[in-house]
Amino acid sequence: MPTESSEKDRFLIALAKFLGENPTKEKPLAGVQISEEWFIEELLRPLLPGDGKVSLTFEKFNQLMLASGRPIANPEFFDYFFKTADSITGFEDAVEKFRVKAMWLFGNFQFAYKQLATSEPAKFQRLIARTVKRDTGNFDGREPFSDIEKIAQQDLKFLGYLSGRRLNDFDFAVKTLKLAIEQWDGLDEFLRNLGPEVQKKLSQVLAREHKQESDLVPERLKEAGRERVTAETQQLELKLREQRERQAAAQAAGQRNTQRYLTLPYLDVYVATQCARTRTSLPSTSLSRTFLEARTSRTLS
Repeated sequence: MPTESSEKDRFLIALAKFLGENPTKEKPLAGVQISEEWFIEELLRPLLPGDGKVSLTFEKFNQLMLASGRPIANPEFFDYFFKTADSITGFEDAVEKFRVKAMWLFGNFQFAYKQLATSEPAKFQRLIARTVKRDTGNFDGREPFSDIEKIAQQDLKFLGYLSGRRLNDFDFAVKTLKLAIEQWDGLDEFLRNLGPEVQKKLSQVLAREHKQESDLVPERLKEAGRERVTAETQQLELKLREQRERQAAAQAAGQRNTQRYLTLPYLDVYVATQCARTRTSLPSTSLSRTFLEARTSRTLS
């Protein structure tokens, strides 16, 4: 059998969550309560008659809002969320219903309350309509999008700006090693001219693209010898060329897929990933930009 104290605690904790507060059991409304404690107790007595019941009227609800520093709500808001909340469990369910819709629409409980509870009836209905489950009939009969070109899983990384920067670093390392080979007789002076920061960067790139403890790092070049450095640099150059070719092919396929995708008659959901925001994965032609602009204007209208 629930006690009067436990019912009150549950109600206040749910109310605090509704108001966007992180409640504590000792004083759930501590962050928002602006009225005296006796007034809160006076409000709660008729609201919580016992046996897990809640007797919440429109007037009492707005008194609670004012006591918690919130503007009063319109009848449409109260009726939609709380009119049938006649038990503690029902009140908790109503609060959860509001929180889901609030996050869906605005991502913030306090702002959602202000927008929903104080809006005109037409605006309230328009906002709530955006959260109502829709019939899937308009979607089920559509022709599936099957024209996308497959890009190998291992090559998807080439669509992002990070891979482009990584290949540029790799290119820098290969060119630096080739210069070192050309100036082998003056290798010490060449390395001094590189400076400590560039040498450090070269070592980091070689540890990633060649191997850990690489013999091609600046401090080991002399010991490795010109012949070995030349042979291994040639292998790195081949590896770089192969990755550049894979990058070009992946980006070309990505641009073609983007054009196909943006010309679909329907675009209900667009997920912008890190790769989708990069220059390399978005089409660069004026025709594709036209598709994107037209799609954006249709989506926002």
